[in-house]
Parts: sequence; structure tokens; C-alpha cells
Amino acid sequence: KDFYSFSPEMYKVFDIDPKNFTHTLRGFMQLVHPDDVSILVENRRKAFKYKADFNADHRIFLRDGSIKWINVQALTDRKQKEAEIKQLNEKLELKVKQRTSDLQRTQAMLYEAQRIAKVGSWEFNLLTNEVKWSPEMFTIAGFEPADTPPTTIERQQKYPVADWDKLQHAIQISIEKGTSFELEVAIFRENNSLGFLIAKGQPVLNQQGKAEALIGTVADITQQKQTEFYLEKCRQ
Repeated sequence: KDFYSFSPEMYKVFDIDPKNFTHTLRGFMQLVHPDDVSILVENRRKAFKYKADFNADHRIFLRDGSIKWINVQALTDRKQKEAEIKQLNEKLELKVKQRTSDLQRTQAMLYEAQRIAKVGSWEFNLLTNEVKWSPEMFTIAGFEPADTPPTTIERQQKYPVADWDKLQHAIQISIEKGTSFELEVAIFRENNSLGFLIAKGQPVLNQQGKAEALIGTVADITQQKQTEFYLEKCRQ
């Protein structure tokens, strides 16, 4: 019980030669400044009797005779502390799982709302060239949902040339000037008919005001346009 075991770093802190050090309480106390011995003895007594942790500053003598201040902390019941740490970790993991579940539920509700409203969302990371689409974005653009969006060439084939050029120009201006955009474009459907979309986008700027990403939405307004065409035809 009176044997002191030191880690390699402890020998450095206490300036101890492991070969010449007496690894006992007496040997340890010989390193402590006389005025601080009583403090350490009392802390040690409380630790063993009451299992009380302690945190104390005291002085020690180095081999060259100089004095060094150190801070000593002790956990008296290692197993109990490990159990407490384990319990805290389990609680933290549970919170993470709950937060993840909440985020997944919120995301599912958002995607369902987008499906009903026929609005898709997208993100373009300018630093990595990574593009992300929401599930409804695939549907609106005429693609099957997948882990990654279609290629630029595949997307371009869905638009009339003039509309594709108009969209690309708006994106480029948004990146260069850090401004948002909103425009109406046409898109080819599977039955060779035209659909109509409202595309919106805005830049995400860094501290220097430079665009690092674009985020936006695309709304399918085909039904609205068809209604407008029908009413215009009726008025004629």
C-alpha cells in the first residue's frame, strides 16, 4: 500500500532518477517542501478514509535544490469514475441518436412538403464542385432519384438551348457578383411536351464576400402555366 508507481512523465515532472528513487511514501515526502507536507498528508488521509478526491498545489525540491510548484489531482475510486465516465458517454451517445433521429424526421417532413408543393432544393459547392439534390428535385427535372445528381450533359439535354443558356448565365452572374437570381425556364418532359419551372438561387459568401456555394429551389409551375394558357384561349 505504501509503494508509489510513477509513469515516465512523472519522473520528468518531479526531476527524479528512477534508479535512485525510493518508491515509498517516505521517499515521496522527501521531495515535498516541509511547509506543504501537512497539506498532502491531510489530503491523503481524507482520500483513504472518505474516498474524497483532491486537487492541491504544492512545492517540491528538484535535484539542483531549486523549488518547483506543481498541481496534484487524485481520483480515489477509479472504477467508480470509469463507471461515471461510461455513463456520461452512454448519455451522450443517446442524445446524439435522438438528435439524429429528430433531424431525419425533420428532413423526411421537409421532403414530403416539397413533394406536395412540387418544389425541389439543390446545393452547389463551388470549392469541391459537389452538387446535391433533394428527392423532389430529381422528379421535377425528369430523373429517377439517385445518390448523386445527373451529369451536366444529362441535365443540359432536358432544356431548350435558349433556356439552358439563360440558366447558366444567371448562375455565373450570381457567382461573380454574389447576387441571387430568379427566372422562369422551360424543360422537356418524357412525352416531348414542355414543362415550366421557376428556378431560384442565392450565393453563400465567405468573410471576403466571395461565393463558396450556391443554394436554391426549383418549383414546377407547369400546371399553373397550363391554366393560364387555357384561360387566355377562352378569352380569345
